[in-house]
Amino acid sequence: MANTHSEALLVFSSWNTLSDDLTLQQTRTLVNYFRENKLKSGKVSELYCTVLDVEVSEDQKKDAESVGVTLIPATRSKWLDPQEDPPGVHWLVHHDKYYPGLKELQHIKHVVSFSPKTKNAAAAIHESLFPQAQLHQLSPPEPNGVLFTFDIWNKDACGLTNYHRTIIHDFCVRKAKAGEQLIAYSTVIDLELSEDQKTDAKQCGVTLIPSKRKERGPMKKDSPKLDWLLKHEIHYPGIGKLKNIKYVVGYAPKTGWAAADIKETLFPDAKLVLINHAFPEKNCLFKMDDDEAELEEDMLKMASLANVLFSIGPKIYEYFKNAYRAKVDGRKLSDIPHEEILPKPGQVYFDGEVVNGTDTGTCSILTYGQLHTQEALKTCDSIAATIGNVANNLKEYHKLCPEWKIKGVSMEDVNKTRRYLNEKLNSPHVMPKLYPTYSVQKLLRVLQQSHLCLPPSCYTDYSFEGLEAMAAGLPTRVQDDSHIACMIAKAFPNAYRFLRHDTSSHIYGAENIEMSNFQH
Repeated sequence: MANTHSEALLVFSSWNTLSDDLTLQQTRTLVNYFRENKLKSGKVSELYCTVLDVEVSEDQKKDAESVGVTLIPATRSKWLDPQEDPPGVHWLVHHDKYYPGLKELQHIKHVVSFSPKTKNAAAAIHESLFPQAQLHQLSPPEPNGVLFTFDIWNKDACGLTNYHRTIIHDFCVRKAKAGEQLIAYSTVIDLELSEDQKTDAKQCGVTLIPSKRKERGPMKKDSPKLDWLLKHEIHYPGIGKLKNIKYVVGYAPKTGWAAADIKETLFPDAKLVLINHAFPEKNCLFKMDDDEAELEEDMLKMASLANVLFSIGPKIYEYFKNAYRAKVDGRKLSDIPHEEILPKPGQVYFDGEVVNGTDTGTCSILTYGQLHTQEALKTCDSIAATIGNVANNLKEYHKLCPEWKIKGVSMEDVNKTRRYLNEKLNSPHVMPKLYPTYSVQKLLRVLQQSHLCLPPSCYTDYSFEGLEAMAAGLPTRVQDDSHIACMIAKAFPNAYRFLRHDTSSHIYGAENIEMSNFQH
């Protein structure tokens, strides 16, 4: 009886689900392409894949095994200095030295290369080890693209700006696991990209698209702004050059109309994806001059153009779940797929190493957020009143004055801001310390120096501030009906029930919950 056992060797230089090299992006997609398009006449029982790594990580192994692939790492002499012999495609060409285990493969019927970089290596392996096998040089179809409309790319930013980077990564990984290869793009309002932006975007597998100032006329000296996305034909001519855009993603209300217009005018066959990050009300983080009723109608019309809808957090999701029961221009919004996102803070916050319970002889309370306007500062009124009462009691019984740090305020009129907060504090025993816009690293330092976080009670936008503090391990007190409290109740119901009835109710920290419960 003839031996029907058949194996294939895929000559890759890396196994990576996201990479800046298009031939390496979402390698599972290349595996599926090989199976579906080149092996219709017969089955392959085993798939092996070379990688330049000397050691393969557990994540690589699990990802490869999920599509039936066994990874073959390289072998480097322990006597050689790694700097003198760095990984390269030449390792694959000299496979007898760096991949001695290939000789043990007995039933290879196919040797496959997907990239011009590994073509010669595949030919050398085929000729010397598996001359009886078929040699394939495959060129997969050009991958589809996803365009995210946003204004900022900054790894050191907090809140929605930082989470934007996570959303892009999660969206592409989700599609990769479904076997769909995507190239990610994101707009920024910067006229020129910094080296830090380029490097960080490359590591995230994203190509940034900067804006362009009008070359003639009175607008040639205008500063970049968010509205430029609505004039993309003038300020973002590079968008029109993109190919195979399958998804256009916008944030509602921030960039929703811009995404809808780009989709309609440039990529009519693409799907419009909208992510709700705020209620349709005047809010403290993004200036909106429309009446609330008009803004709600505006967001519903925006949603009627979408193919897929997402909402960040349970409160925003439940609000729109009810709002989408309506019809807009004859379209029933409830027929549009609508999913909830429970956002996970960046890993940098989990690594923050906040030490709790240290007796330092002081009590440092932190409030931070985008508090640049008078309307935004009003969200701190109840916090100020509470801290004022606490300060009066502490001074009377413990001779201790708390310290209140407020980060993210406008420094243009510091005295006016301080007077306003002092009026709300109504206590001579605490002086608010004001700080301007903050970076992630500066925020982590302040989190490590604080004893308690009291995030602003901004109702309209999803509150990332308290969530970041919790991830770092800092005790955080939130209102019962806040975005964070509702998120905890949804993601961690057991922890929420325990904390809700505890004497220190509404105070949450990373030690109380398993962050793996977050959904993306």
